[in-house]
Amino acid sequence: MRIDDLHVPVPYPEPWPQIRWYPPVEPYSIDGARSWWGAPYAVLSGYRELQVDVHVPAAATGSVPVIVWVHGGGFELGTRWRTPLEWPQRVLFGKIIAAGMAVATVDYRLRAEDSDALGCVRDVRAAIRYLRHYAEQFGIDPSRVGIWGESAGGYLAAFAGVLCDERSRIPGLDLIGDEGVMDESSAVQAVADWYGVHDASTMADDQAAEGLSHEVLWAGSPIAHIPAYAADLPPFLLMHGLADNTVPFEQSDRFHAALVEAGATSTLVAIPGADHVFVGADQLPLMDQTVAWLKETLS
Repeated sequence: MRIDDLHVPVPYPEPWPQIRWYPPVEPYSIDGARSWWGAPYAVLSGYRELQVDVHVPAAATGSVPVIVWVHGGGFELGTRWRTPLEWPQRVLFGKIIAAGMAVATVDYRLRAEDSDALGCVRDVRAAIRYLRHYAEQFGIDPSRVGIWGESAGGYLAAFAGVLCDERSRIPGLDLIGDEGVMDESSAVQAVADWYGVHDASTMADDQAAEGLSHEVLWAGSPIAHIPAYAADLPPFLLMHGLADNTVPFEQSDRFHAALVEAGATSTLVAIPGADHVFVGADQLPLMDQTVAWLKETLS
C-alpha cells in the first residue's frame, strides 16, 4: 500500500473500531526534501531507541527553521511517520517543506511504556536538544525551533512551550530527566497546539485519570506550569474545534486565558462544527494557516 492510500474507512464507522494492525506501506519520501530516517535521539537501557525523522528542504542554501511535529493518539497509539488517518498523508509535512522549513517528526513513550506518565514530556524535550546538537549536520537553525502537536501531541507541545529550559515549575517534579543529549537547550521559539489537553485535573472521568489524585493531575498539566510572569514564553497558536467530543474546547479556551493573563502572546482559533482531529472541517486550510503562522513567527 502507498502511504497516500492509508485512510479511515468510508463511511466513517461509529464507534471507531480498535486498531489492531496496519497494512504494509511501501517506502516513500517527502517531496522536495532530503531526509534522515530513524535518528536515535535517546537510547534507554532495557528499552527501544527513541527516534526522530528529519526532513529538510533539498533546495535550502543555508540553515532553516525546524518544526518539531508531535503526533497524537491519546498516549496509547500513534507514530512519527504518519498523521491522523482522517487527513491525507504526507500533506502536512510537505506543506512545511514547501514553506522553506524543516520538519522533525518524533516518537515518544506511550502510556504502557511510561512508568510515571511524564516520560513522554521528557522525551520530546530530549528530541529538541538532539536537533540542536546536530543542527549543523541537518542544516537547521538552532535558534529557530518551533513545535507543533495535535491532541496528545498538543499537550506535549504546550509543555515544551511553558517550561522553556526549566526542569519543572513545581518543586520535586523532574521534567528534564537524563534522556539523550543534555548540554543543549530544550526551549522552543513557537508553539502550534491543536486541540491538546491543558488541564488534566478537569478530565478526571477520562480513563487516563483513573486512580490519580487531583494534585497529581494538576502537576501533570501544562497550565500548572505557566509562570507568573510569562512575557518571555514563546508565542502560542491554539486551534480547537467547537464540537470536539474528545477534548473539550474549554481546555484551549482556559489555557489561552491563563497565558494571556500571565503576559504571554497567545492566539486562539475556534473552528465551528469541528470534532476531534478536525473531523467536520476542511483540514487543509487549517494546515496552511498554521504553517504560515510558524513561518512568520520564526522568520
